[in-house]
Amino acid sequence: MASKEFESVGCVGNQNPSVSQTSQIINMLYPTEITDNMIDEQKKKRQINKILLALQTNMSENNSKYNNLTIGERIKDAITTLYNYKKHTDGKKGSKTGSAVDLGKCDDQLCVMDFDIKKDLSDEKITEIRNQIIENLPSNVGLVKTAHGGLH
Repeated sequence: MASKEFESVGCVGNQNPSVSQTSQIINMLYPTEITDNMIDEQKKKRQINKILLALQTNMSENNSKYNNLTIGERIKDAITTLYNYKKHTDGKKGSKTGSAVDLGKCDDQLCVMDFDIKKDLSDEKITEIRNQIIENLPSNVGLVKTAHGGLH
């Protein structure tokens, strides 16, 4: 900073300016519109930080809401009954053959992955692959083994 500005607000030598003196120096060195823009930018940054904090809090609450539910509780409204192995019966109901999960009706925090392991591998190799998959998954991941031995 220029020494003229320091002297004009009463700062002498190596003396550190007070807060009010610093404000006076800034007002002398920078035109009002620049300092106004700087203040506006600071206000914008504070507003953005408040919004980000609110979003982070909301996301944390949503995550804990879903993490405390079982898989069954999370998919109960997304289950479709299958008749004759089909989701659509064209008005004719045959025998009930199972259920399917409509992932579009599930919460966004749920992901289903289907691991297809070749059926022509030996039982030992299939077990080894399945165990490797399980070991590499995070502890908060739930697994379902299907009636046919598939892993989801």
